[in-house]
Amino acid sequence: ARAPRVAVVGGGISGSLCAMVLRRHGLEPTIFDMGKRALGGRFGSPRSGKKAPKDFHGAQFFCTTDATSRFSQVLGFLEHNNLVARWEGRFGVLGSHGGGFLPKEIIDGSILGSMQKDKGATDAEGSEHFGDFCGFLASGSKARLYVGTPDMASICERIASMAEVEIRQGVQVTDLRLDNGGWSVSSDACLPSDTGFDALVVAAHNPALAAAAVKRL
Repeated sequence: ARAPRVAVVGGGISGSLCAMVLRRHGLEPTIFDMGKRALGGRFGSPRSGKKAPKDFHGAQFFCTTDATSRFSQVLGFLEHNNLVARWEGRFGVLGSHGGGFLPKEIIDGSILGSMQKDKGATDAEGSEHFGDFCGFLASGSKARLYVGTPDMASICERIASMAEVEIRQGVQVTDLRLDNGGWSVSSDACLPSDTGFDALVVAAHNPALAAAAVKRL
């Protein structure tokens, strides 16, 4: 019997990881992604040149604060397979006047450290994080940061390659239809094989497309 076919719309980190998991469970996923150069989604934002990582404008790193979460387990798997690596960056706070840098290591003994420990205090915008929106600077922070290897833009492509997932690249999906018990993917580059999918995953930043798929159910 043939393996169930799954259309995965979106080749960012969610779509590529989803396709990898489906593949590991014996299904046959196909990724449809509008990226012209490579997969990546927010990680693969346009660069001025294919070999110009200094011009990369996508996400800079992953962050996890709970070592027991499923996301942390996924990052551990990616690290084991050399797709990501821990990043021990230097963090601190830039002063709003003059741009002076206050390293994380001495924040606890500063006025800012005292303000962070006061849960009732807020900054000028009414926020309690005082610029520490990812929790990097808090005393005893469990935040762990990861970056892609060799860069962030290559993670999704390497995930799909490792899992031997079929990729339809540079495809703009325009509609999703459920006909005779199977899903069909309409795009600006339709192929006969873009029909008869047993299941569908929408992992793209397109609420209209997801809503259209739900209406078919």
